[in-house]
Amino acid sequence: MKLEQTEALEQRLCKACGFCCDGTLFLHVRIRASEPIRAYKKAGLQLMDSPEGKVTMRQPCSGFSKGSCQTYHCRPLRCGEFKCALLNQASEGTVTESNALEIIRETKKTRSRYTALLHQIFPEFEQRPVVSTYRQIRKASKHLSGEALKLFRARKSQLKEYRESLQEALDLHFYDSQGKEDDDRSKST
Repeated sequence: MKLEQTEALEQRLCKACGFCCDGTLFLHVRIRASEPIRAYKKAGLQLMDSPEGKVTMRQPCSGFSKGSCQTYHCRPLRCGEFKCALLNQASEGTVTESNALEIIRETKKTRSRYTALLHQIFPEFEQRPVVSTYRQIRKASKHLSGEALKLFRARKSQLKEYRESLQEALDLHFYDSQGKEDDDRSKST
């Protein structure tokens, strides 16, 4: 595949997906010390200092809106460098574009089922990145009472099933070897 064709394919798939920007895959994006931090802040990106003294950008990205990057001209280097496993497979021709788009659609449906039930039980999770909710469910469930507790008990296994289905799809199609090596799922990209 020619470079121009590959770039166009990657743009179509990325615009259809957005998981690396919307909090589905990552909690934070690590910012290198050499990057223009002031420019990122001026562009409206939400940066914070990590406990290790490093600068990170929160997910979901404040520059991600309407399915695309609104700060593309001023995005962190890691954003431009990251390619999910599905994008790599499509670029290499081992997955067709139509199959990749179907995988994205199905994963979005799985995520929607999970988040709809999650937000029904835990409305306070609505603004949190999806990836951050996995660890927090057990802790938050200890503070439930009344109808919320009844709902959690009745739907706990279904919530777990949805969460596991989503995680399986993300592991299989979206996390790349770099993300797995860095254990970035619950941390940063």
